[in-house]
Amino acid sequence: MKGPIALLMTLILLANFLAVGVPVAGQAEADVSEISVPENVSLDLLLEFKSTGRLHIRIDYSGPNPLYSLYSYLTGPVLLEVSLPVLSLQETSFAASSVLPGSDSILTAPAKSVGWEINIELTSPSEGTLTLATNGWLALPLTEEQKQTVSTVVAAYKLAPGMFNQLLLDKIQPLLTYEYAQYDLEITDLSITELDWDGAASKLTFGATMTAESSTFGAELRRELPMSITTTGTGSIPTTITSIEDLEGLTLDILFRLVSTTAMLELQMESAGVTSTIGLDFEFELRPDEMGVVTQTNNTIVVDFGVLQEYWPTSLEIPSVVAENEDVTFALRVPSGAEVENPPSGHTQTDTTYTWTGSSVVNALLALVTGEAGTRISYWVGPATVAIENIQNSVGQTIEVENNYVESVEIESERVINVNFEKDQPVSKVRVTLAVAIENIEVQAQRLSERPAGVVVPPAERGIVSHYLEMRTTASEQVESATVEFRVSKLWISMNDIDEDTVRLLRFGEGEGRWIELLTNFTDEDNLYLYYSATTTEFSYFTVVGQSVSPEREAAFNVMLVVGILAMVIGAFVLIFVVRSMRRSTEEISKSLKRLKAKS
Repeated sequence: MKGPIALLMTLILLANFLAVGVPVAGQAEADVSEISVPENVSLDLLLEFKSTGRLHIRIDYSGPNPLYSLYSYLTGPVLLEVSLPVLSLQETSFAASSVLPGSDSILTAPAKSVGWEINIELTSPSEGTLTLATNGWLALPLTEEQKQTVSTVVAAYKLAPGMFNQLLLDKIQPLLTYEYAQYDLEITDLSITELDWDGAASKLTFGATMTAESSTFGAELRRELPMSITTTGTGSIPTTITSIEDLEGLTLDILFRLVSTTAMLELQMESAGVTSTIGLDFEFELRPDEMGVVTQTNNTIVVDFGVLQEYWPTSLEIPSVVAENEDVTFALRVPSGAEVENPPSGHTQTDTTYTWTGSSVVNALLALVTGEAGTRISYWVGPATVAIENIQNSVGQTIEVENNYVESVEIESERVINVNFEKDQPVSKVRVTLAVAIENIEVQAQRLSERPAGVVVPPAERGIVSHYLEMRTTASEQVESATVEFRVSKLWISMNDIDEDTVRLLRFGEGEGRWIELLTNFTDEDNLYLYYSATTTEFSYFTVVGQSVSPEREAAFNVMLVVGILAMVIGAFVLIFVVRSMRRSTEEISKSLKRLKAKS
């Protein structure tokens, strides 16, 4: 899913969530012409368009536990009907049958703690080929009968792992062919590499690899790989869940993290009974799309929400908001120098940040997603650039710069110049020392979305790549040395088990055609970043690398939402398969085990 679609869906979901549009069965249907912001909700939403060409979405929520609505949706209209008055395209209700048909409850087991850790890594060694590796563990409160079923399946695997894997592949491939025929998806290899069961702890440990081929696995997908998805969770569930009231005993602490070369998603959720707190960070690269919401000409990106009017029905009614909730805010932040045309009404502005509060939040979100406001944002995404003239006459001066993402220039002497970039730039400062005094100089730096054409991949022994940079100057022949101050995301450090002391800046020697390691020193840190400095004698392409603490780990993993969806589809299928397997009778599993013994 490309950036504009992901942004649009996020805004639509938020607008619906903030509106009181979930009437409990038996209540009167909500008036689609009026909606209100719930008073028991606290929510802060930030849309930050970055000068690097990326969009950062931050959501902080506290309020009613969304699992209540999820449970009601899954168990059908007996408990709840879900309508969407915000969109008001029609009076629509959604309902689903019980998750486990024929059961009176989702879970019936002694009250126990739950937990899990699941890691998924996706790579594409060649076009048309996708490899998946996963490992982790699950601790679930199962009945004794369910435990016996799992134990039997694990025993069957250990008795004949090769035959077990083949049976699993024979079972999955026909289902994939039937359900996803349009993707021309074929699994060429599927292997369970680890399967252990601790009955006393009710804990299943697993590992698996899969290779799949499809004509849909093209260059666009490969551009986003490798990828890593991690989720962990702990908590407890009630003895029996048969109604919304039973969920009051539910506690969960969940982390979901997904990272790729162009996107990053991190979700943290803590639920205790009726309340939840949720923190979501979603950042992705903006790219031109077929809808025309995002376009780019040279180094200028244009985000035109007004285009969305073409995709909404002409009969769409925009409801009015009738209740205030000052604990709900929506902020739109743009880079310095950006042009913002027709922002939704009701905002206050501080520098480059537009803020809506209370009831104006829903109106602002709706005005954006429907294109009604005609909001248009354009800004420069090229390199942070500064041109310095008359150096000899400016010694000792600090020159403030108001464009192209350079904050200021300090001219220490005729031969020493400090270029200070704005805080959101990947390079915070470049200190240039010249071999001889010159009159004029231009310096530029930018983060690259991918490895430049013609530049080789850094050797594996250099470590895991964080990102690539390009730094240039018009006085390359006069440069004696330059000190580059840069930052590294702590998220990247933790995701890849990077030893902070091994972070290095590499310069690509364009004459030699190889990467050269530069002397790099740690300088500082804050909540989000570690800061380093390195010294170079030339300007060129650069990359930031670091050594993993765990040698067996693969390179840094990165994602786009479309790849995440693919992984979740695979995960959902595995879950369906596990549920189906666990619902088989113990007698059927025993028969399968006897057949395996006879064949072996």
